[in-house]
Amino acid sequence: MTGIFESDREIKDYIIQASLNPEHIKSNNRGERYLSYRKLTTIIGVTCYIIFNNKILILERVPSVNFGGGKWGTVSGYVDSLEIVHTSNQILRDHIIKEIQEEIGWDLDDRMTLSYCSNHSFIEPQVKIHLELFTLFISQTPPDIKLNTEHLSYKWIELAKIKSLKEITVAQFIEGLEKCNLLIPG
Repeated sequence: MTGIFESDREIKDYIIQASLNPEHIKSNNRGERYLSYRKLTTIIGVTCYIIFNNKILILERVPSVNFGGGKWGTVSGYVDSLEIVHTSNQILRDHIIKEIQEEIGWDLDDRMTLSYCSNHSFIEPQVKIHLELFTLFISQTPPDIKLNTEHLSYKWIELAKIKSLKEITVAQFIEGLEKCNLLIPG
């Protein structure tokens, strides 16, 4: 399926329009305002497949997480920071960088190449999900991983073997890899 949104501008417009309704806004303990997708039927997210030496980083999600709890996935999150939406010209890239920092504790550096890959959408019975897909290729030994509370553990898995793990991965994980041309026959 092609994306629900055709451009960054459409995504930004959707988020700004949704944020005009106070029931779609939440704040964290630092007073930062976020879009709450709880009552929206279309969700926008970012996902980043992290690759080092033909291996992909996968993260085990805690069972209580809304999307894919108890399954294995990768760095991902909602496009929800209203500060980023209102101040950035690259809201998708800035959101995935924020998710990388939050979920595995990395700041991007010159051994890492972050690239936009594609988008991927899927329809669930109660919601439409639009994902913007990124890859992060690491050229040298990656930094230590510091998981946040959304994850229990992590593993580096050979790309050639990842397709065999479809049953334990979050919905659409393998399909996203396919969109990014990262599946290796094996």
